[in-house]
Amino acid sequence: PLFTAADAAEPDRDRCGRAVIEALQARVRRGDAGAVVFPYVAAEDGWLRGQLRAAGFVEGSVTGASSLELAGYDSYQSFLSAQNAQTRRNYVTAAREVSRIGLHIREVPLAEHVDRIADLETRTGARNGAPPDRGRLTEARHHLATLLPGAIRVAVAGRTDAEILSCTVQLYGKHGCCTLGYGCDYDVTGTSIAYHHMVFGEPVEACIRAGVPRYRLGFEAFAPKFRRGARVSQRGFFLWT
Repeated sequence: PLFTAADAAEPDRDRCGRAVIEALQARVRRGDAGAVVFPYVAAEDGWLRGQLRAAGFVEGSVTGASSLELAGYDSYQSFLSAQNAQTRRNYVTAAREVSRIGLHIREVPLAEHVDRIADLETRTGARNGAPPDRGRLTEARHHLATLLPGAIRVAVAGRTDAEILSCTVQLYGKHGCCTLGYGCDYDVTGTSIAYHHMVFGEPVEACIRAGVPRYRLGFEAFAPKFRRGARVSQRGFFLWT
């Protein structure tokens, strides 16, 4: 999808794909790099797989990515109604827990809250053993807010309209949405309980409201995503030296 426009004619797509791949291989031959790697090619992307095989890449299967298909649902309630009882309970329980601890969810402009958002994301990274560089993350969020203001959505939870105790940063496109990051203030007792609603239920509802057909949930952590109705598709690893 990064190589060509979706509506490009097939000969143009093929020519562009070959040009990109050949340019990458030329860099290896010049000694600028040791290999060309496409680490996460989707199983359904027959075009790219064909291009890479023709160019002499070897391939293997390394992981999978989960997503929720949302096309056809006209409301969050219709999505919930289509799930089995356990899946539906997972969504409903998570939303009730957020209300029980007194948190309210709202959308805010990223540009006006970059420092707080980056702070919360850094806290979550540190809690999970992989703290980001706070300065670089703040710079990245400023860049996003400037470059793609219409494609970035930030949902936050707080006890008042001014408070931000947890957050998600979501990137929207015509064909899908993904959550770029989650953050939480763990100094406030109980706030971490908002996680499952903030990264599953709330974004699903927002996607349906925006008419976005797919919520991409990323790699690994298959079990909690499966319990919320997600499907897994294989990702292939393509290598050329």
